[in-house]
Amino acid sequence: MENFIKNIFDIDEEAEKYQNSLEKEKLKLMQDRKSKIEELDKEYINVLADEKSNLNSRLKNIEAQDIKQLDDYKKKTEEIKNIFAQKKVLLVRSFAKSILESGELNGQ
Repeated sequence: MENFIKNIFDIDEEAEKYQNSLEKEKLKLMQDRKSKIEELDKEYINVLADEKSNLNSRLKNIEAQDIKQLDDYKKKTEEIKNIFAQKKVLLVRSFAKSILESGELNGQ
């Protein structure tokens, strides 16, 4: 009987040791998981920062291209405006010359 009781205590002691080892393993796994999550968070933050930098760079390039296109458009618009102004002057001169040559202003 004494041997039986000793065996029960031994089993109980072994179960407690096993439970302690499981607790240690659980803590180790939780710490590993936490460190992996922290590592992933750092990597995510770095990738996010890189992507933000790339996006800003692309946006600056697009903005520079748009500004250049706008400047080109303004330049072409000014050139067309000048051409129309010149044609207007030529047309007015031609019209005035035609009227003067026809004699309509002199009452003829």
